[in-house]
Amino acid sequence: MKTWSRLKLDDISRKLGEPRQRIIAALNYLEEQEALKLQVTGVRQGYRLKRTGFDVAALTQDMVGRFSERESRDVRRLRLVLDFADHEGCRTRFLLTYFGEDLEAGCGHCGWCAGERPGKLPPPAVKAPGVSEAAKLKQLRAERHEALTSARQVARFLCGINSPSATRSRLTKHKLFGLLSEVPFKQVLTFVEAEAASP
Repeated sequence: MKTWSRLKLDDISRKLGEPRQRIIAALNYLEEQEALKLQVTGVRQGYRLKRTGFDVAALTQDMVGRFSERESRDVRRLRLVLDFADHEGCRTRFLLTYFGEDLEAGCGHCGWCAGERPGKLPPPAVKAPGVSEAAKLKQLRAERHEALTSARQVARFLCGINSPSATRSRLTKHKLFGLLSEVPFKQVLTFVEAEAASP
């Protein structure tokens, strides 16, 4: 019969007056001797603030810029995947060109070189947001959710893209969450910005 005990290392360290690391070393030794079996749960990472007095506005702007750049990179990368799927020619040559190598002729073994001609990807059938969606957006704005103060946050919400603030506010259960999930994000963002500018 196995009996599990939960050890709170910080409490044990305080009561024994021993450093936490020494207690961990002792427990690890006992596990090596097969006297007990350890299972780590509830791990907490400790952090220290190394400096204070930094410019919060500048830091915020820097982080927004980084996230924007990452988003642009991810979109470009996805565009390349779609270009690869849509490419009419040797697939191997396409990939090698991406990695900076040149294949002078077709490889002779990829699907395209073997005679497969799948055709172009069909364009997505997207219905642009209209009057009905504008009315729902107006209703959403009237609810004045703290997690939806910027156009970008609203666009993410309408596309069904989760965020920590939306989760905390339980907005992922809102009836309008993901309303425009079939519409490209940039189009939704443009729609939200245009609606915000209209009286």
